[in-house]
Amino acid sequence: MDECGQVMLLSAESVHQLTGEQVDPAECSAVLPRRSFESAFSKYIEWHTPDPSNCTLHQLCSAWSCGSAP
Repeated sequence: MDECGQVMLLSAESVHQLTGEQVDPAECSAVLPRRSFESAFSKYIEWHTPDPSNCTLHQLCSAWSCGSAP
């Protein structure tokens, strides 16, 4: 979550760029394959992605900033 309490989705690469820390998959509470993520969060994705023909994860990762969530 960000400082406004909004859900944030960040790739491991983005976390590394922002914090300098490497994400250790062993420390993650879960790792979902893309299809499993899209199935589990289908309504959230539907409500928060403007273009269903574009990459869902890219849209969600790049869309979040405090106060400007879709």
